[in-house]
Amino acid sequence: MRYSLPCSVNPHPPISCPAPLSEFGPSTIAALSSPSWRPVYRARCVAGATRSGPRRSRVSITFRTSITSRILWRPMADKISVDDAFSRIADHVTLLPTEEIAVDALALGRVIVRPVLAAADTPRCDCSAMDGFALRSADTRDASLDRPVRLKLGPHLGAEAASLRLPPRLALPISTGAPIPAGADTVLTKERTKIEEDMLIFFEPAAAGKNIRSRGEDAPRGRTILKAGTPLTPDAIGALLACGVRRLTARRMPQINILPTGSELARPDTSADAMRYDSNGPMIGAICRALGLDAKMSPPIPDSTDQIANHIAAGAYSGRNEIVVTTGGVSVGSRDLVREAAESLGARVLFHGIAMRPGKPLLFAMLPDGRPLFGLPGNPVAALVGFRFFVWAAICRSMNLPIEAGRAVKSPILGRPGTSLFLRARYDDPFDGGIDVELDQRSHILSSVLPATGWLRVEQSKDGTEAWLFPKLPSWPVSHPDHLG
Repeated sequence: MRYSLPCSVNPHPPISCPAPLSEFGPSTIAALSSPSWRPVYRARCVAGATRSGPRRSRVSITFRTSITSRILWRPMADKISVDDAFSRIADHVTLLPTEEIAVDALALGRVIVRPVLAAADTPRCDCSAMDGFALRSADTRDASLDRPVRLKLGPHLGAEAASLRLPPRLALPISTGAPIPAGADTVLTKERTKIEEDMLIFFEPAAAGKNIRSRGEDAPRGRTILKAGTPLTPDAIGALLACGVRRLTARRMPQINILPTGSELARPDTSADAMRYDSNGPMIGAICRALGLDAKMSPPIPDSTDQIANHIAAGAYSGRNEIVVTTGGVSVGSRDLVREAAESLGARVLFHGIAMRPGKPLLFAMLPDGRPLFGLPGNPVAALVGFRFFVWAAICRSMNLPIEAGRAVKSPILGRPGTSLFLRARYDDPFDGGIDVELDQRSHILSSVLPATGWLRVEQSKDGTEAWLFPKLPSWPVSHPDHLG
């Protein structure tokens, strides 16, 4: 069925439209009735089914005024919930491929794909836990303050020394980590001894096994050190190398292609008195750097469907580990062209609009080559929230990590039915001192993010108000106790 927009004062025929007037706002209907508008082309209704369910009708109509200016109007589809958005991200973002890597400092944050076993006993042998003297405990049995025992001193044993055999009535100076010589079964610390010329003097018996680290007591060969799905933290890297693991298989890291859009934007390194500096792109790039992610950022792209599409299609990386992140151009104005550019490339839009504040116009699509695309709103806090929670969810999914859950807390405010709130929050101890959300919560006010220490997600349902607290930036690499062997 097609509908007509009556134009009583317009000399052109009624505009044939594939949607009822209820799809259009009053201002749009008034504009269409003006004699200054004439249609350039009529868009078609897009219907059908997708993996995420039936696709709603969508209208896209372009008009040109008598002075040849151009306007595009497109109603946003029904907004989905935050949880639905997370589910669609998890359902459509694919796992990144794997590769073999060296275990070193550059492996930080990489996620292992199979269990890692100790390649050698740690320690490799029985060794000294202290700087002191290796000897036989039987030689110290009769030592006392009145009758100290004297043992002849032998050569010093460093940590690199090979294991020797210790004859009776001899003490060997030994360094921490040095192998215990055969025959020795205890290590006396220097503080409990006295040296006179080449003799060691001590005044009490030494127990067998004292100050000795047993072979494999940290990790015997073959023990699971890390489970599959563990991100490599600094201590994990140290533990693997201590256990003789030098290489392992890990998932590749995502690469973030940041595309700021807006003809009004200028790069911060240019002189632009009459323009706005691009702040969203560098902000998103800085988050990537803080999380150890590889990111490249384009200069601001003008409001042109073709130019935006060309940048999306070109990609910033040669591989397909890329997540495309645009900023601006995803609302319903005449210059919001990111969705149109993505669809011109064959992108499949999974959602465009989330019932939340800030960040309602957020766009998520999959490009034909498998790259995810996120269109972040232009308001800076909305862009920040969009990346912090939704792009981050895609990053976690691509690495086979769980989506961040947050910490359940008592909300200081009531929620808004039907709308999720992501509030700038300030707190010391949220369970003791409470949570302050009295900061300016408008989506264009970035300065109020500075004193915030985290984010509070608030949901209102028929059962009451629920809230979860999140740090300002996610922890990376993420460490989960159940990943430890």
